[in-house]
Amino acid sequence: MNVGGPARQIIELAKGLAPRGFDTILASGHPDAWEGSLLDAARGCHAEIVHIPGLGARVNPADDARAFAALVKLLRSRKPDIVHTHTAKAGALGRVAARFAPRGKRVHTFHGTVFNHYFSAAKSNWIMRVERMLAKSTDRIVAVSHAVADEIERIGVDAEKIRVIEPVIDLAPFLTIENRAGGLRRELNITDDQKLIGWVGRFVNIKNPAAFVEAAALAAANHPKARFVMIGAGPLEQETRALAAKLGLAEKIHFAGLRADMEHAYADLDILVNTSEKEGMPVSVLEAMAAGVVVVATNVGGTGELVAEDRSGWLVEPGDTAAVARSIGRWFEFPKAWRETMRGVARVRASEKFGLERGLARHEQMYRELLGR
Repeated sequence: MNVGGPARQIIELAKGLAPRGFDTILASGHPDAWEGSLLDAARGCHAEIVHIPGLGARVNPADDARAFAALVKLLRSRKPDIVHTHTAKAGALGRVAARFAPRGKRVHTFHGTVFNHYFSAAKSNWIMRVERMLAKSTDRIVAVSHAVADEIERIGVDAEKIRVIEPVIDLAPFLTIENRAGGLRRELNITDDQKLIGWVGRFVNIKNPAAFVEAAALAAANHPKARFVMIGAGPLEQETRALAAKLGLAEKIHFAGLRADMEHAYADLDILVNTSEKEGMPVSVLEAMAAGVVVVATNVGGTGELVAEDRSGWLVEPGDTAAVARSIGRWFEFPKAWRETMRGVARVRASEKFGLERGLARHEQMYRELLGR
């Protein structure tokens, strides 16, 4: 239950499906210290939380065996009607463990895939073979975007099993907050005439935080009123800080760490930049748009299903820091009225295409179809 999109969606599912007649047992391991934890938030979501010792993202044969044994014991004793797994590692262990359960339909959600960009070609091929095998005994496979669904189908998964259900996220706090009402600008000493450009994510290779810093350096050279903030944590944070200092951004870029008040953070941004090499459906982009923030993002995964080119933001190719800087520059050059129009389009797209009730209803429908109710 590390801080991130999948854990937040699991919490919203448990909370929202309880009044619809679904009781949830949330089986979770412990995240690494730098990732932060949403377990406290999960305790208020009407779910029974069960700690699974050894369950974590890293491959560790001893820990994985302990986690598998604990999952089998849990499923045999509680006999759930549905076993719904999330994320790659927990999804694999959970679905194999479900074979030892006396009953229970199996569902797995792909919040993204790890078929490429994460590992060597040999390991990626092995992962795809494993996923094809697991899919054969999985009753439904949920993809958070059409792009993810296409990728799953391309590796040989039966398309009849795949359902596209966009992220189950409560956007109400983001849709209702006013621009520059968050307090982040005040916290960072950003003046009214300065523009704040943000990045939100984990400091890991797949999120490419260095690309944001490099683009920031290019944009700052042409736009002296630009200021930058990076929100998140991760193993590459110190390396990213060093790069910022090397590029002369020490006075212009801020590192704000993990934050629980993300609607307030987004409210104070003028632009959100997403530099990921790979995405499923980026929750940070969705939330920023709901808060009325213009987005510059890499055209990966489901991002193109979110961002309307030239209307709510701009899409660029992964690693093209010059294109990111140019897009930021375009926003600076637009008149205020046009910027406000883009903010409005972003908010409307987020509210019309995505929403908590829509996601909950589609999950409920899927569950009831599986159970024959």
